[in-house]
Amino acid sequence: MRNLVFYSQRNPFQIIRDMDDVFESVRPNLQEYEQHFMLSVDIPGIKKSDLKVETLSNQIHITGETKTERHSRYYNRSFALPETVDLTRIEAHFEDGVLEVLLPKHESEKPRAIEIQSGKTGFFDRLLGNQKTSDGIKIN
Repeated sequence: MRNLVFYSQRNPFQIIRDMDDVFESVRPNLQEYEQHFMLSVDIPGIKKSDLKVETLSNQIHITGETKTERHSRYYNRSFALPETVDLTRIEAHFEDGVLEVLLPKHESEKPRAIEIQSGKTGFFDRLLGNQKTSDGIKIN
């Protein structure tokens, strides 16, 4: 009964703001992997059909709305994306109040192993003019 009295004495708009603060305080989790980033956001109490994920100008926008008989609650968050993200290949998955967004990296941004050469082969030898043909004639 004490809690009921406590809330009845408070400004009803403050109660709604407090609830919205809890909803807005959800922190995203961004993890980086070799070929992609994974953005995870907990969005409790919202349905997949009330959620929207969009990209614009290297930003991702996540919006949603949940309605009850007495009020509506809005979720609107935007995050700047790393320039390495391929915006055309982004995928989103929502289940049990958790939104996961796969942010693939551009092909050119993925690590590429470089062969380490030694001896008289490759670019450096050609640059220095030391390359020879198969019959032993030096090419300049």
